[in-house]
Amino acid sequence: MANRQLTVKTKTQKIKSAFLLSLSAVFFLVSCHVQTSGQSDITEHSTIDGLLKTEKPIAGRNVADSIQISDIVRRIFQDKNGYFWFGTNSDGVFFFNGDSLINYSVKEGLSGFQVTAITEDHNGTLWIGTTSGISTYNGKTFTNYNDKDGLSGNSVWSLFEDSKGRIWAGTKEGVCYFNGKKFVPFTLPASTLKNITPALSEKLVWCMTEDKNGHLWFGTDGKGACVYDGTTFRYFTTQEGLCDNSITCMVIDKNQNIWFSSLFGGVSRYDGKTFTHFNVKNRQIGDNEVWTIYEDRAGNIWFGSEGFGVYRHDGRSLVNYSNKDGLPILAVQSIFQDKLGRMWFGGGGGVYRYNGNVFTTITTNGPWK
Repeated sequence: MANRQLTVKTKTQKIKSAFLLSLSAVFFLVSCHVQTSGQSDITEHSTIDGLLKTEKPIAGRNVADSIQISDIVRRIFQDKNGYFWFGTNSDGVFFFNGDSLINYSVKEGLSGFQVTAITEDHNGTLWIGTTSGISTYNGKTFTNYNDKDGLSGNSVWSLFEDSKGRIWAGTKEGVCYFNGKKFVPFTLPASTLKNITPALSEKLVWCMTEDKNGHLWFGTDGKGACVYDGTTFRYFTTQEGLCDNSITCMVIDKNQNIWFSSLFGGVSRYDGKTFTHFNVKNRQIGDNEVWTIYEDRAGNIWFGSEGFGVYRHDGRSLVNYSNKDGLPILAVQSIFQDKLGRMWFGGGGGVYRYNGNVFTTITTNGPWK
């Protein structure tokens, strides 16, 4: 069977791919009859108020055909056991346990088809954010949470565990944290910006991180980055020198610089005093739509650029990897380094792995080693 490939639109139109990707889950719900049967299967194991707990270990669906894992892979994660998780835009999550590839979606108990966040807490519980709520997985069963369990909104876009072991969720309707039983809303203050132009929602929190002082940072959709020191809030926006006010990802590097990727302004690096920009205007990158940013163990900073693959910054210069180098993913949504030091890239077109020399396409049959 031929690989399934997605034609990704570059920014030749004013409408950004953020809208297209978010709407794809809706189109998928309408067009695929399998999902209807999946919903009916869920009711057999569901409890009231949307809190789903399965009564026996989830079987999942083994995947045999050698095709791309999914048209769009949004998240790549490796858990403490070394097992891989791949969050997709419409097919739920794929799990590789070192032996076989298993697909978990709504039929198997996952909260939604579109996976937008994956993290693992200090107890080894996996947290999966979808556009229909949050699923936790303890190795045997899923437990699902939605707005009836205190979640700010069912459309979840980010998950983060802070230094105190508290799980935070950024949703389309705001941010909240888990108190061990339910989610508790955490209201960010109003912005002083006069003209806020969000891509999806003014309340949306795309990403979260924590600095060495324990201050929490929230990347918003249209209001810049908001930092909370435990007492007060402060916004960083384009008025302070930030590249853009729609912040999709944040990374604090080994030198304590904060890197921001954005929807419309490329990338900013903040050293605590000044911002340095990597964007189209200064001819550093090919496109200002950047969905993800990542620091590898050597201290290199990697980030995607819509239509131009990925860039690696080694502290001195940028190197671009794209189709000419064997990486045909133009819309890179996820970057991850595994325990063996290999780099993984997911996005429109599936998953590719980089060993420092060559890029390898990863189909449902691997190669996994």
